[in-house]
Amino acid sequence: KAIRRQRQMCIRDSIFTAILLFVSASCGHSNQNKAQQTESASETKAIVYAITDSCAGPFKIGEVIPDSLTGFTMTDTMVNTVVEGESYDIPTYIYKGEDGESVKITPIYDTATGKFTDRIGEIIIDSNLFRTEKGIGIKFALNEFMGAYPDSRIWFTHESDMYVIETPQLKNVQFLLDGKDYTGMDPRLSSTELVMLDAADFKKGAKIKFIRILGK
Repeated sequence: KAIRRQRQMCIRDSIFTAILLFVSASCGHSNQNKAQQTESASETKAIVYAITDSCAGPFKIGEVIPDSLTGFTMTDTMVNTVVEGESYDIPTYIYKGEDGESVKITPIYDTATGKFTDRIGEIIIDSNLFRTEKGIGIKFALNEFMGAYPDSRIWFTHESDMYVIETPQLKNVQFLLDGKDYTGMDPRLSSTELVMLDAADFKKGAKIKFIRILGK
């Protein structure tokens, strides 16, 4: 079971890295905060979806991947990645909101069957329409996050090459920082898998690039 779990985590991190590269290559949305604006025609505010434990608005880890959702258009694609020498085509579901920004969903991978299921395994948010209870979302500054969540911690992981800030107030939610904003000693030189970092080692104005929600 331990070996199976380790392999499942390896596959999950490799899937995330592949999807994140796909997201980075396909993004190019407006920098305007649509969630704070009113629609020109109806002058009604855009819906803001809540980020909570293992959940982002209508998307929840472990639940069936929705075929359609009001307020979103969905397309699906396949993203290829290689894990331990084996090639995987990852089903990826892209939901675009009215602001043109997106949420990417990947399904749970069942190592026992060697197949992807029809349930949500990971959520990657690249949209201003999703916020925490304290109003934090993508494009918010690192110091704004730390002001809202004084109990936060910042770390780097070798497995998926990520710079993450998170808070124990939100379970299974990771706020991803841009590695280009990191100015400290290269964490890859450390032999420790999880390297704790200091906010002072990031450029002034460093912001949250994506939000990742995953299973346990």
